[in-house]
Amino acid sequence: MKKKLILFLLLTISTTIHARVIDVDTLIIRFFTWEVVDVPHLITCINYETEVPYKEYVVTDTSAINTINEKIKDLHSTQEQDFCVACKLLCIKNGTISDIICLNKDYIMIDSKVFSCDRSIVNIIDTLINKIPPSKEKFSYKPEKFGAEYCKGKEELNKLLSSYYNKIKKEYKIKGITKFEILCKANKKGYTKTVKVKLYNKDISSTDKHKIENNITEWFKRKIKWKKNNTRMNADWINIYFKSPDDL
Repeated sequence: MKKKLILFLLLTISTTIHARVIDVDTLIIRFFTWEVVDVPHLITCINYETEVPYKEYVVTDTSAINTINEKIKDLHSTQEQDFCVACKLLCIKNGTISDIICLNKDYIMIDSKVFSCDRSIVNIIDTLINKIPPSKEKFSYKPEKFGAEYCKGKEELNKLLSSYYNKIKKEYKIKGITKFEILCKANKKGYTKTVKVKLYNKDISSTDKHKIENNITEWFKRKIKWKKNNTRMNADWINIYFKSPDDL
């Protein structure tokens, strides 16, 4: 009986973890629609800006920000999962982004954790965007992509890829132009989880092509670590397009 009680208490504590309060002076709301968008892939925190024609609203009213904070404190954590992002909040402190919050009507992601979204937060956002005119100039922020997610930057990743490709080129005696499409998935801490490689070179045999693709896949898993990103979801892919140095 005592063991069951302890287990119940532990489960209760684990589901009542509260979200961290955001310390900001400005809140930028990026909003499209609360309705589910019919797209071929999930709209995430990272791809939101490129997937939907959002409007942007700037909130500097301390009272409104404090009200949202009060609601955030009462949120309860839920099982980590991907969800279709309807709204994105950029939390600004002294002109720089201190936090990014993504949500829809059911879920909200704050500081890498997913919580059940309180409908009152949705109502507050609706009230604000109905009262505030959309901003004519959008805040200069877009998530990094096409290899810029690498922990040391896109240029360094290209150098590493070029160096590794030169070794492969000598080993397989590759001729002509070679192109790669590389898709990676990483966790929030930046560790590579999944890699898909597609090689294009008409002069390479299908057998060697398969071997090279496998080599690059394993190399990425061993060597490449990405920048930490608390908004990264399981559905997010990192896209890399690489041409052999012969064609650069």
